[in-house]
Amino acid sequence: MKRLNRNNKSFLILAVIHTSLLIAAFIRSNDRKRSFISLMSDIGFAYLFEYIVLNLFNAYKYKPKILRNNYLDNILGAILSQAIFVPFTSQFIRTFKLGWVGKLFFIVYFYLVEQYFIQTKVYSTLWWKSYFTSFFLPVFYNLSDYWKNHLEKGTRFILFISLFLSILVTGVNILYVMAVVRKFRFGLGKIHSWKEHFILAPLYSILLSLLSAITVKKGGLIPKGVFLVFASFLDWVIHETKVVKKRFHVSTLNIFIHCLMLYISTLFKNLIYSENNQQS
Repeated sequence: MKRLNRNNKSFLILAVIHTSLLIAAFIRSNDRKRSFISLMSDIGFAYLFEYIVLNLFNAYKYKPKILRNNYLDNILGAILSQAIFVPFTSQFIRTFKLGWVGKLFFIVYFYLVEQYFIQTKVYSTLWWKSYFTSFFLPVFYNLSDYWKNHLEKGTRFILFISLFLSILVTGVNILYVMAVVRKFRFGLGKIHSWKEHFILAPLYSILLSLLSAITVKKGGLIPKGVFLVFASFLDWVIHETKVVKKRFHVSTLNIFIHCLMLYISTLFKNLIYSENNQQS
């Protein structure tokens, strides 16, 4: 962790602003449980978007100067900017029924923030253009509205994908924290770069999150046991093939994390489907 400077002060100010917006939205909301599910889905979509645009194709680079490792710092900046600040505003806009006026305001707001970040070198673009941001924001806001409407209707596909995304967000966050504290690093060959890690680790999370969603949706001890056996076998395979650096075989820590994720997944499942049952 680095000392306060212009870069991380900018992120701190934005974090305070957007956290305040989210708190206001949840205070105002008449259905906080479904709002929370909608928020987790929004963050999940943002993570998938960032995986393609940043992790795979290196569209831009952040320098929040919060973490000492530059690559981890870059990923943290992207998480805050795309997966925290933007989804928080979508909840605020919808809860307060600001409509297109609110969406237009925040599109201009994020454009100006991006220009400030570029000028102060907190953020730099490689092939990304600022007008891409202005294009994708309304797409995201409309997707968020569409998703929330179908959550309220109890559309089965939307409910399941929301379950998957909620689990994915949790799993990705756990893997990121473990990467920051240097517990392990995914990669190919003898040298595992951080770029390789952030290409392979999300795929690991996506696979286990999908299987976890299927497992808890089905219910019962046997499916959960099968999931734990498969997850442990997967850990053993990637350890033996040296796809991961440092200890990542079938260990107490790994089994604990898989059990924890199953427990959290069950909580998400009960939250998402109990809300639908109550509405029915």
